[in-house]
Amino acid sequence: EYAFSQRIKETETAFASSESEVTVIRTMPINAESISISETSIEIIKTYTYQLSATVSPENATNKDVIWSSSDESVATVDQNGFVTAVNTGKAVITAKSVDGGFTASCEVTVVTDTYTVTWNVNGEKTTEEVKYSGYINIPQNPAYDGYEFIGWTPEIPQTMPLYDLEFTAVFEPIEYYAQFVADGVTVSSVPYTVETESI
Repeated sequence: EYAFSQRIKETETAFASSESEVTVIRTMPINAESISISETSIEIIKTYTYQLSATVSPENATNKDVIWSSSDESVATVDQNGFVTAVNTGKAVITAKSVDGGFTASCEVTVVTDTYTVTWNVNGEKTTEEVKYSGYINIPQNPAYDGYEFIGWTPEIPQTMPLYDLEFTAVFEPIEYYAQFVADGVTVSSVPYTVETESI
């Protein structure tokens, strides 16, 4: 910073005058020295958004304006506030560039699909369906298999769809039957047995 003074003569009336001294302070601009970004890599679901922020240093830099850009707008776009929108699956680099000095910082954006596959496996027979991320998983009707009792599905079914494909397998246990031997109307023994079927 620097300052200088000058004398200004002011005429108050036609018959009187006065002099006053004015000190003028001029501030020299403080240049930007670097820029940083809030994230260096992020993963976004297709159609979702994410807010990035950029910081120009030093803190008291005169011009902190930033220009945002995307390396591939077919994958991800960014507005001039750092607001990223995932357009399609793939990778793009979001760059923040300081207006003063042209310093840059970047974030790699990976856009992932918003739809995943659920597979239901019943004794080797598989059916599939597509479910959007965070959507509800429709559990099918309990399957039946001769000689066996359906116990449940493995692994445990989450309430909503995660960010990956899932496969669930039906679990069965053999049904235990009893053969009763009767003599003179009286049951003399009861023997458990199971029905032989192909392996599941």
